[in-house]
Amino acid sequence: MGCCGSCFGDQDKELQDGQGRETDPLINPVNGQGPTHAYGESRPITQAPLPQTRGDETSALSKILHDTASHIIDVSSAEGRGIEQHEFHDKARQYSNKINMVLSSSGRTGKYKSTLPNGVSAPQIVLAAQPISLADIDLITNAAAKAAQVMRDVKVEHKEDLVVPFGVP
Repeated sequence: MGCCGSCFGDQDKELQDGQGRETDPLINPVNGQGPTHAYGESRPITQAPLPQTRGDETSALSKILHDTASHIIDVSSAEGRGIEQHEFHDKARQYSNKINMVLSSSGRTGKYKSTLPNGVSAPQIVLAAQPISLADIDLITNAAAKAAQVMRDVKVEHKEDLVVPFGVP
């Protein structure tokens, strides 16, 4: 059977760029060793593989480390120095813009908005504070429920006119 040229045409371009596919092995098979087979397929019996060169392993490892390092943000270095207020606001605006770009490209609607109150100038202090205890939450909930009940129970009875005429001729 024949092969379609478009099936293998992209493979040559990827190899020229130095970029492989996700399914390509990171290290090339050793000479004398055939291609890997799926589970259940017959495998030819080969002799023990020859030792692989260290340069290939090192270059593959350095490529993986470089790719990983380019996708990681090091936040530990930012903790050592204090940033000024305007720098903080600039970074917060940049991060929210990046989040909005990701949300818009994924098809989600709506803008990302911080869940912190507007008047908070130092969110790290608010976020580091102790959470409100359950007893305080229950107290506030019960007080609000009682206040709502009292407002429902208030009745106004009409006994006399609120506007009284003052002998105007």
